[in-house]
Amino acid sequence: MMTEQRYTVIEICQVVDIPPEELTEVVELGVIAPLEPQTDWIFDYHALHYLKRACRLRVELELEWSGTAVALTLLDKVDRLEQENAQLKRQLARLLHGSPD
Repeated sequence: MMTEQRYTVIEICQVVDIPPEELTEVVELGVIAPLEPQTDWIFDYHALHYLKRACRLRVELELEWSGTAVALTLLDKVDRLEQENAQLKRQLARLLHGSPD
């Protein structure tokens, strides 16, 4: 299963084409986190996917990593609010139409 894959620093840097120094900055900014920060950094598929998204945003918007971190935080909040909004709309529709849960 894809979500169980693990990536070393070298592997994740090769996949997204950034140097290890940039990966350190990305981790320090909290964009992604290694599975166990106290040991040699290992990342899961979720971190790789999120880092790919961060790299795309960084290039498309011509941002520094700190700006990319802020943009990702805001996009995550928008996603959560959209999900919450959709859930509330479904609940409202059930209430208005008398449908049971």
